[in-house]
Amino acid sequence: MLRVAVRTTIDTWPPAVKGTAGSVADAALQLSARVVGQTREETAMSCNALDEAVDLLRRTSETQQLVARAQSGFRAWIDEATDEDERDLPAGWSYSEMSAEFQSSTLCFQPALLSYPYVDTRLRIMRKGVEVGYYRFITRLDGEEDDDYFVIDAAAAPHRR
Repeated sequence: MLRVAVRTTIDTWPPAVKGTAGSVADAALQLSARVVGQTREETAMSCNALDEAVDLLRRTSETQQLVARAQSGFRAWIDEATDEDERDLPAGWSYSEMSAEFQSSTLCFQPALLSYPYVDTRLRIMRKGVEVGYYRFITRLDGEEDDDYFVIDAAAAPHRR
């Protein structure tokens, strides 16, 4: 199901929309149809096509094992960290204290920096139960690994050696 974020209350919607709304989702669908100049039925068909595209992307992510590969890439960063890498961490921190949790998979279909679309699988990096950064695993649409990187959030670790 496509979710539409509506940042107004139903009291501020136009009477034509508010009066015919069977539910908030129905009202949002009607409102979005009016905004883009489509009929309610055309908008519903567009939403169905997007739902199908999202389902295909989800299945592709599972088939390509993007989350597992991201977890593996994160572990490789941790396992291959040198003493010099450890010195880049805030005082008292160690890579061995860090773990990663799945955060999101995002399709970037019109990137500014790359000439091709890609999937960004992001893990949140945790240390002692607190989120301290993220790991990004970038793949092309066919699943080929393109890049990965590890970022410690300066706000979570303000003091450096």
